[in-house]
Amino acid sequence: MKYFLIFIFAVFSAAISFEEENFEQILPTILGGSETQWGQFPSSVIIDGPHDFCGGSIIDSRHILTAASCVLNSRFEIINPIYWRVIAGDIFFTPPSSRRVTRSVSRILLQSDYQPFNGENNLAILRLDSPLPLPSNTIEIARRQTRIIRDALQCQLVGFGRTVNVTNTALRTRQIVLPQTIMNRDACANNFPHTNRLSERMICTQTAVNSAPCSGSLGSGLYCNGFLTGVLSGGNFCNAVPAVYQQVRAFNTWIDQVIADRSNSEQLFTPFDTRGFPTPQI
Repeated sequence: MKYFLIFIFAVFSAAISFEEENFEQILPTILGGSETQWGQFPSSVIIDGPHDFCGGSIIDSRHILTAASCVLNSRFEIINPIYWRVIAGDIFFTPPSSRRVTRSVSRILLQSDYQPFNGENNLAILRLDSPLPLPSNTIEIARRQTRIIRDALQCQLVGFGRTVNVTNTALRTRQIVLPQTIMNRDACANNFPHTNRLSERMICTQTAVNSAPCSGSLGSGLYCNGFLTGVLSGGNFCNAVPAVYQQVRAFNTWIDQVIADRSNSEQLFTPFDTRGFPTPQI
């Protein structure tokens, strides 16, 4: 009996260790960047899901803009909204601050033209169960970009993650800002391994050496001159391959329609027939 109990304890301890190790592996990470200050990017939120984290941006007191690929499972089905929560008003993931506001998600609305195999229109809007408190010093609605942006413009990607230095030593998990440079479309296509993903609704950025978005950054907002300009939707994260964003200005009409539609009608999204196709690396 004693040996049986020892065996059970060993198995239980191993299971706990495995779960803790996996939890550490899925925490969001960012390579390089700098720590933000309170109120610097009040429209940036973290989206906590059943398997991973994503970034998002506040576009209305009850709506969050993110990437569609954040909220789909491996069969391209929308993951039930009850498994998601949105964290706003906090620049720290752990431990939570007194300024944190957490909301559940009641609806998930995909951009109806989303194409997971080429990454086009990779956007989704999360409808919250109750409005965020506005106005607030730490929670604000993003100002959306409406104009064409020029090449070489200096912008900022805002996300949450464990800051990681070049020796892969993990530090604390918090809000981080990464400088980004808008790339020429042709230059991006020449450097990106999947050139067929680049549509007119996409933009690319290049980061500095030893600086890149990693796991948990998908869906985060790109800000240029203070305006929400892009939503991080693709790229080979944590290396030198350019990051790919959906251009917010190309979707402003759709965003306004979703915000204005207060009905409870469900937006259906039919899973794609994936037979013979590889799982897209978005």
